[in-house]
Amino acid sequence: MIRSAAALWLGACTAAVIVDPAADTDVRPAETDLPVETDLPGPLPPYNVVIVFIDDVGRDAIAPYTAPPEAAEAPTLTALAEAGVRFDRAWATPVCSPSRAALLTGRLPWTTGIGRGIAPADTSPGLPEAEVTLAEHFKAAGYATAAVGKWHLASLANPEPERHPNTQGFDTFLGTPANLTTGDAGPLDESRGYTSWYALEDGEITLRRGWITETTFTDATRLATTMPEPWFLYVAPHAAHAPFEALPGEDPRAPEWIRHRRLLTDVDTRLGALLDALDPEVRARTIVVVAGDNGTPPPVTRPPFDADRGKFSLFDSGVGVPLVIAGPGIAAGPTRAFAHVADLAPTLLALNGLAPAPGSPPMDGVDLREVLRAPSAAGPRTHLLTGQFDPNGLGVDRVVDVVAVRDDGWSLHVDRLTGEERLWPFGPDGREAGAMADPAAPGAAEARERLREILGRSSL
Repeated sequence: MIRSAAALWLGACTAAVIVDPAADTDVRPAETDLPVETDLPGPLPPYNVVIVFIDDVGRDAIAPYTAPPEAAEAPTLTALAEAGVRFDRAWATPVCSPSRAALLTGRLPWTTGIGRGIAPADTSPGLPEAEVTLAEHFKAAGYATAAVGKWHLASLANPEPERHPNTQGFDTFLGTPANLTTGDAGPLDESRGYTSWYALEDGEITLRRGWITETTFTDATRLATTMPEPWFLYVAPHAAHAPFEALPGEDPRAPEWIRHRRLLTDVDTRLGALLDALDPEVRARTIVVVAGDNGTPPPVTRPPFDADRGKFSLFDSGVGVPLVIAGPGIAAGPTRAFAHVADLAPTLLALNGLAPAPGSPPMDGVDLREVLRAPSAAGPRTHLLTGQFDPNGLGVDRVVDVVAVRDDGWSLHVDRLTGEERLWPFGPDGREAGAMADPAAPGAAEARERLREILGRSSL
């Protein structure tokens, strides 16, 4: 079992970042302590919760953030954005594992020790079992819990990697330990991709064939329609991560970027079918979250977006992701309030009137209910912080240690090993300018000092 699991876990990413919501002194206090009740129409909690965490999609690659055909058509996500809150300045991390850990724990990579993609041979086991996931918080409150799709949170140093999702609070796990293109080891010498993959199902390894996105959402739909309420369902499709395979029946010779967009539309279509399969009364009691784990990969980034600033980078296009939250008690409209994936855990618990599970470590994320009730609100954040460190683990010597911090108008990148700094102004398109700021430019010196001060107060 462990030898087979070894081949499954060969899903390392090549870079990662960390995202700090803000030091406590930089979180705006809410005007009022928001109660669970709301004057918006809809049922009261407890609510069901489904999170769909799409792989390798920046805001440049999907509607309603960017218009087709350069971006993927996504009528389901567009409808959810019209019915709920669309965050236009949400951040994750540039790659896989740190984003998944932050989303599920509400804690940041320098807190969990995951600062880059998890490799099978890491001496760090991945997400420590001492971390408490959103599934564990919900389970402690009596929720049924399930996860389907990509995990990517444990290495072979973990005492029981094939059971890691279950030990982290999920009653059911149906998916894969890491990426599809993970390399081969031991007896698992077949190539793998969207049509043939080794699946991990509650600790058991099986070879499955078909179309993995269809399988993922078929499993998710069955669980969502059969689990007792209230339930928490985490859906992490592989799409649109490489290999950028053509959908069944479509032209495999199409350009990679078109195949990438079609993979995203496929996810959107199947999400729509999942939501349509819910009983209307169940649907009315369900909060839906759709987010991305990092920016768009360079090979499938399209102009005017810069491929060098996409996935793997610390620029806004590398960490800026779609984030839409819709459901009972949530208003409708776009927001420019800062947010990131680590905020989802505390926010979803608060929406359900739940406190974190007893004895769990404090979360780094912040409660976004203020924005979900009034999208025009400034929100609790004044800045976002991101960075990358290597290797994974806490209290170890770093060979990479870079950070970037942004506010409304500026972004400062700092190499913490060399002390090198680069200051970037944000342009009218919401992205960093093509050239670094002139030190003599109006506001540049003040911005540099302000952002340095934020870094100095952070827990990096």
